[in-house]
Amino acid sequence: MNSRSTYRPEIAAEICTRLAEGEPLRQICRDPHMPAWRTVYDWIEADNDFAARIARARQLGFDAIAEEA
Repeated sequence: MNSRSTYRPEIAAEICTRLAEGEPLRQICRDPHMPAWRTVYDWIEADNDFAARIARARQLGFDAIAEEA
């Protein structure tokens, strides 16, 4: 398995934090230390807790983007 596709809690937490700040997932996943965006979707499908955290982070991110507008 490719090391970029291995779930790591610290990477998952960083993704959620950055999403909550309004950064798009595909932009986050362009960073060299981040997994591909498709991998993140695999993590979402495999882990209900992570899926809930992502959903909440996105909700906060939408609010952050709206505040900037």
